[in-house]
Amino acid sequence: MKIGRNFIGTALILSICAMLVLLIQPPVSLSHHSWKLFVIFIGTVAAIICTSASMELIVLMSLAIAVVTKALTINEALSGFGAPIVMLVVFAFFISKAVISTSIGKRAAFFFISKLGGSLTGISYGLILTELFVAPVTPSATARGGGIVYPIVQALIDKYGSDANNRNVAKYLIQLCFHVNVITSAMFITAMAGNPLIVSLAGGIGVKITWASWTLAAFAPGMVSLLVLPIILQFLVKPYVSDIKSASTLAKEELSKMGSITINEKIVMCTLVLLVVFWVLSDVIGIGHATTAIIGFLILVLSGVMSMEDAGSCSTAWRTFMWFGGFIAMSDALSNKGVTPWIGGLFSDFFSSQQTHFAIPLLVLVFFYMHYFFASITVYSSIMYTIFALALIKVGMDPLIACMILSFFANLSACLTHYGISSAPIFFSSGVVNAGQWWKNGFVISIAHILVWSSVGYIWWRAIGYIN
Repeated sequence: MKIGRNFIGTALILSICAMLVLLIQPPVSLSHHSWKLFVIFIGTVAAIICTSASMELIVLMSLAIAVVTKALTINEALSGFGAPIVMLVVFAFFISKAVISTSIGKRAAFFFISKLGGSLTGISYGLILTELFVAPVTPSATARGGGIVYPIVQALIDKYGSDANNRNVAKYLIQLCFHVNVITSAMFITAMAGNPLIVSLAGGIGVKITWASWTLAAFAPGMVSLLVLPIILQFLVKPYVSDIKSASTLAKEELSKMGSITINEKIVMCTLVLLVVFWVLSDVIGIGHATTAIIGFLILVLSGVMSMEDAGSCSTAWRTFMWFGGFIAMSDALSNKGVTPWIGGLFSDFFSSQQTHFAIPLLVLVFFYMHYFFASITVYSSIMYTIFALALIKVGMDPLIACMILSFFANLSACLTHYGISSAPIFFSSGVVNAGQWWKNGFVISIAHILVWSSVGYIWWRAIGYIN
């Protein structure tokens, strides 16, 4: 039975970790409880990578083991579930459900294509604008990619991909939408479920990142990445469409079928604007990000756009709540008990012997391309982020810039493979791009990301005062 195999596999990995605790003496700088927690965390990550058990099941099992073995107190184990950053993600999921159910995202996509669909490049930027429209309030790359963008892309492929005169149209559109999904995930805290974890990890080493500061820092390099992406992909894929002008007509027909914009769609649009304004001005008006998300959710419920039953049935939100709250609890405890600084110290000692102008780019590149070995941004970040941030700071990089660049690269590096982010399997399952092509294009685009975010990013961060 599948559940039985998942349980046995997870239990076996965690049991091996328990044996390691008994057989290996903790380092001098760590207490026995800290060592136990570290080994349990390693077991948690190994179980997530090596078994098909759900992440929330593994995390909850790990928390239970940590409490039973006294690596954590029950209060420490449950502390993450009440964290504001966790509530932000949960309520953002509820709001994104309203965006999808009211079809406001779909309407936005057809609107942009109807205006820009006179060429393949125009369609490309129409799809890019759709992602930008929904990304700030959709903390699931899967929901954006699979629930909003992919069905529209599939309709375009059905119309143009079957024509023998059209070449590589499907390959181009699938790759475009995947890479746009990756870039927008890097541009907003609330565009990807793992980003709030990254914010929490940065806070653990004394660097405060807000919704506004993240969005502002990502704005210029993110927009440049989105602007050059169609050009790069057209060079790599070489698509050709004999008659693309009818795409605009197709979009207008779909808008006509949808009818006039509904009152619920108007309420959702106004709520989205309110959320973005409040998140940007959170430090000025004194209303936190999680509180703003709760207010937005309440507006949608009280106006009848969605119900409490809709929120209760949002399984993605509740599953994220379970694993995310657990990860926050463990990551905070690892930091507070000295484990994270110990690992960061070991790692940075090696690079501190190198010259700064060599150590910093080497660390950033190693961090970026380590994503080849991970199938989840969340797991990748939970292991690598703090270690590399401390190492970069140790060799002389400004703490804020170190945390920011790693935050963006944790997302952007998902471009490398067809499994590096949760939305990738959706696009890859279309079958129009094989794994070799996917990896080849991903590697080329990864170079573009590094160049754009290192150059444009540097100039932009100096202009806005993030770099002195």
